[in-house]
Amino acid sequence: MNRFLIRDSETHCYFERSVIQMAEPKIKEEEKEATSFKGTFASVMLLGGFLILSWLGVWLLFLSR
Repeated sequence: MNRFLIRDSETHCYFERSVIQMAEPKIKEEEKEATSFKGTFASVMLLGGFLILSWLGVWLLFLSR
């Protein structure tokens, strides 16, 4: 238990307060969630494929004219 003094700004009196430090809950390693980026990777690859096909289409259109 920690004890410290607090000063009241209106009365300029000091009060003794005590604080009980609480223990932090321990988290087991098994309870941590594993993050999966498989969906993110697939979305980025689809977007990249769309951009490449779009640019390829525009380039082929440019060459044909």
